[in-house]
Amino acid sequence: MKIPDGFRPRRVLVLRLRGLGDVVLASAVVDALRRAYPGVAIDFLSAAPAKALLETDPRLDGVFLLGDERATDGHVQIGSKPDAIRWMRRRRSDLMVDLFSNPLTALLSAFSGARYRVGLARRWRAIAYNIRVPRFQGDPAHDFRYAREVQLDFLRNAGIRWQGDARAEVFLETADREFAGEALQTLGYRSGAPFAAVLPAGSWESKRWTAEGFAAVGRYLAERLGQPTLVVWGPPERQDAESIASSLGEKARLAPPTTLRQMAALLGQPTALVATDCLGRHLSVVQGVATVGIFSTTDPRSWTPREGTHRAVRGGPREGYATLRDLPPDPVIEQVQALLEDGVLDSPRPSF
Repeated sequence: MKIPDGFRPRRVLVLRLRGLGDVVLASAVVDALRRAYPGVAIDFLSAAPAKALLETDPRLDGVFLLGDERATDGHVQIGSKPDAIRWMRRRRSDLMVDLFSNPLTALLSAFSGARYRVGLARRWRAIAYNIRVPRFQGDPAHDFRYAREVQLDFLRNAGIRWQGDARAEVFLETADREFAGEALQTLGYRSGAPFAAVLPAGSWESKRWTAEGFAAVGRYLAERLGQPTLVVWGPPERQDAESIASSLGEKARLAPPTTLRQMAALLGQPTALVATDCLGRHLSVVQGVATVGIFSTTDPRSWTPREGTHRAVRGGPREGYATLRDLPPDPVIEQVQALLEDGVLDSPRPSF
């Protein structure tokens, strides 16, 4: 079953729990729905950590976040699973798209009250949906679609069509951009001149590279670009970031503490970013920054866009490394060199 021709929903609900990087990429689904159904109201259901990413998106009419405490902040509500069900049924969506399709979201979908419910044709949870879409395209062992395209294929496979490119975006406030500009000026960066950043992040241990590796790459970038390498970090990475900046001395600048959106604003400024497979890389990608991604257990083909200037290195068992921490700097520096040869330095940089 697919969406009938001529169907025009009044309200659409998108579900995407967990994975802030996936929430960023799911913004392309919101764009596609607006293109497919001009004037439609769009709601989004996620988890509390996504608040900073969703509350500033002007395309969203309502946002519900699963969390431990009840709260209301403008068009954003936080609450329990029963609260979410009441919120969904009160909103009366005509179409619901469950981009996660795990047992919890299948349950929420089943109780959403939506006329059409799109989700994965996957085990028992498929009964929650009346429009079931496949998880893989062809042979699962050879399905390496970019993660944004995987989410957009929920719509395509459901029969939803739109004109133009559906873009993923991060929506920042003026204060976030002003923070980034003032921070870079304070750190001594020249407005409009190329510089690079490194981000030693990783949501779990298998995704983390070494501070020594990032320092070697940061040194090369500083020497090549003529400005210090910016070391960006979140609270879990503070120790590694400080170690990298300390070892590089004048060839690095340590970014100040940031909120999530302030970090996103900083990550939209460099000529290039070197990072592991993490939220920060997605935030740079959707803002048009060239990237080199460092991967281990996750496949870079599924997490690297085909368009734009992006490179990837994999350092896992298939490549002969016991863990990503055994990956030396040289393969990463080689991809950085290739990235710069792709013409990254010829691209104009934003002024701050």
